[in-house]
Amino acid sequence: MKKLIASLMVLSLLLTMLVGCGSSETETTTAEPETTTVATEETTEATEETTEATEETTEATEETTEATEETTEATEATEETEVDSEAVGMKGITEGNVYTSPKAGFTLSLDENWYLYSEADLATMLGLTSDTFTDEDVKTVADSLSAAMVYYSMDLTTGNNININWDQMPSALTADEYVDMAIPGLEAPLAAAGFTNLSFEKVTIDFMGQSIPAISLYGEVSEVPLYELIFPVICDSYVCTITLCTALTNDCVSLLANFTPAN
Repeated sequence: MKKLIASLMVLSLLLTMLVGCGSSETETTTAEPETTTVATEETTEATEETTEATEETTEATEETTEATEETTEATEATEETEVDSEAVGMKGITEGNVYTSPKAGFTLSLDENWYLYSEADLATMLGLTSDTFTDEDVKTVADSLSAAMVYYSMDLTTGNNININWDQMPSALTADEYVDMAIPGLEAPLAAAGFTNLSFEKVTIDFMGQSIPAISLYGEVSEVPLYELIFPVICDSYVCTITLCTALTNDCVSLLANFTPAN
């Protein structure tokens, strides 16, 4: 059972990991004063102009100071919001058996039969995963799970499971391009992970009312038939990879009904 779960966790990340293959011059003139009176008048006018300019400068300085303070406060608030938004977007929000990903725009709702793996649970399973396999490429994938996997839940009555990974894409790809690039590289590492009788097919699924490409996968681990449905949700320069897995019978499509658009 440990080998089976470890294999499933490695499989869930493979799709993500594999794709994640002048100056200015001023003129001055000097004029000699004609008389003392003229010079005095000019001095008075200059003094008045200087006073007015000083007052205007003071007002402008006060306004600039106020604007700077407001800008600083706004910048700090924006930075805090961006950090919070990014953290929430990547990790998502979990309340009981309801998981919401604001960044990917979906909510996953499951019944009481599903067990959500905590960070401690995942750490334990990841350790078993890394120790289970001897193939170095597979171990590398297993060791990378902790950085990418944000959600893993299993139906304790059936063994069906759903997991969600996030990763940054090396280049801009459509969902079709992402799937097309992933399929050719899946068989070798999966075989190294202990999967036999592997088959892959690109299919189209209905995800919350939208038709998107996915990988339909079949394989056997210790003679147990496993069915996987793996599909990407592209979010700007990031990709959210969702993996649906059922054992013995192919019931992956039914798990799609648990996803609804996020409010």
